Amino acid sequence: MDADRDDLACCSAILPVAVMKKKRNKKAIPAIEGASVPDTSGRAPLIALLVAASATIAGLVVYYLLASKRAAGEFGFPLDDSWIHVRFAQRLFSAHGFSFNPGELTSTTTSVLWTVLLALAHAATHEFLFTSIVVNGLLAVMLCVVVYELALTIVPSKWAAFSAGLLVAATAPLPWWVLSGMEPPLYAVLALLGMLLHVRSRAPGARAGALLWAAIVFALAGLARPECLLLFPLAAMDRLVMAIWIEKQERGLARWASEMAKQVPAFAVVACLPFIYNHVVTGLWLPSSFYSKQQWTSIAGALATGQMQNLVQALVSGPWQQLWSLISTWAHDNAAMVAPFFVGLYWLTRQVLVRESKHRSLIIPMALVVQPFLWAWLSGYRPADFQSQRYLAALNPLYLLMGVMGGWWLLSGAKARGMMWARIGLVGVALAASLAVQPKSAATYALNVKNITEMQVTIARWLRDNAPKGSLLAVNDVGAIGAITDDPVLDLQGLVTTQVLPLRSMKERAAGRAPMLLSQFIFDRRPDYLVIFPSWYPELDQRRDLFAPVYWVQLRDNITSGSETMVVYKSVWADRKDHAR
Repeated sequence: MDADRDDLACCSAILPVAVMKKKRNKKAIPAIEGASVPDTSGRAPLIALLVAASATIAGLVVYYLLASKRAAGEFGFPLDDSWIHVRFAQRLFSAHGFSFNPGELTSTTTSVLWTVLLALAHAATHEFLFTSIVVNGLLAVMLCVVVYELALTIVPSKWAAFSAGLLVAATAPLPWWVLSGMEPPLYAVLALLGMLLHVRSRAPGARAGALLWAAIVFALAGLARPECLLLFPLAAMDRLVMAIWIEKQERGLARWASEMAKQVPAFAVVACLPFIYNHVVTGLWLPSSFYSKQQWTSIAGALATGQMQNLVQALVSGPWQQLWSLISTWAHDNAAMVAPFFVGLYWLTRQVLVRESKHRSLIIPMALVVQPFLWAWLSGYRPADFQSQRYLAALNPLYLLMGVMGGWWLLSGAKARGMMWARIGLVGVALAASLAVQPKSAATYALNVKNITEMQVTIARWLRDNAPKGSLLAVNDVGAIGAITDDPVLDLQGLVTTQVLPLRSMKERAAGRAPMLLSQFIFDRRPDYLVIFPSWYPELDQRRDLFAPVYWVQLRDNITSGSETMVVYKSVWADRKDHAR
């Protein structure tokens, strides 16, 4: 059956993967380029993807929202971190810059670009929850389109590209990301768009400006999520490897240096702005969240302990543990794609290495394999499924893309009658495997919203209604409390109050001095209320001479908050103010 007949039948079936046949050397693996029948389907697959992806994402989002309303009694955010972005966006909207407390500039958020985008959208709607859902929903559809375009740099079949894009729309936890009030769809779009521009810039006859656009988009991805800053050096390494060792270009090193002379300044101008701002405002180059959330399993954490075995574990065990966690998580998201993923990853790498691919880049294999190693070394091992995989938004679509490419290659040489329907059936199986996970993912989202609403949001509302306006609040979860009360906070984790960071640095924690230093800091600042997880700060909970419990929430089904119990304590300094009034 020829390609045109495949495309016509697949279009009518809506779940298509048409595979174009090629004349190929029997000794070689199927090549992307060569004597292939041109794809005459035009823009129909892209239009079909826009419609199908939009409908799929919208339907899943509504399903998740209804589940959360039943669980929590109201709509809400699934994490307290979502409220942190809301608070910063509130301050930006009111022209107070990057600040959490009135009159106190602080470092940028982890996703400075998302916070700015949320503030701009809020200017039009004057609402945050559903505004963020609409913005992220549009970004999620864009992500499917970028995956479609990226697939076309690997294979010539638009229907295979359609299948990859639709599979992204149907796979968890994309709806959770859309509803999160946070940055996953934004940085995923920018990261994959940067890869797409990088690949296209390497095509013969590419415009000179393509180099600059790739660098700029990689920088924007880094502003949306700091881990994405690694993609630009990986792309630079990709260009070097391809020029010198694979394509063996004449004067390859000189040409690479010339390209870097154009790209590096463009990347630096965009990417360095928040670093400079952070250093001017706080004296720290990175957002405070980086220092606050660094893991013991990172190289820096291992060095802080001074134990060689921890360093060896960080260097050797951590990266492989991170990679295995990724694969296990992806298998949970869609088990049907695991084997095709490895086939696709091998096939793409092999095609590039033997110079049989128009793709001419190793950026996707490097992002999937090398980048997780760098994460583990720099930030420490973190389970891939942590907080509904919100740190994997740029990798999960690549897993699905490689799975579809692997399936395309395996079936590209099949000639049996009825193979077209087998291909459609296999795509249907892959979609069914993704959709089968959605009820459990929706239940997780619903419980996340329930936990945050019953604890952080409830306590924030209690403080708003019962604490005198302007009370100083010392808290360990600042998001909802800061956004809802509009009162100044002391952040005991250091995300907002950067003076806390050196008190609870890895060096101080390793030495056991952090609790004493933090307690003294709180005593010196004399907050009106202390709002903490007692299990995190037992030394403060025991100081009933200074802090008296006045309100608390205990969760019976907690999967979201750092502890099942959060307590509000009124301080002796607040009592003295009351008596003075």
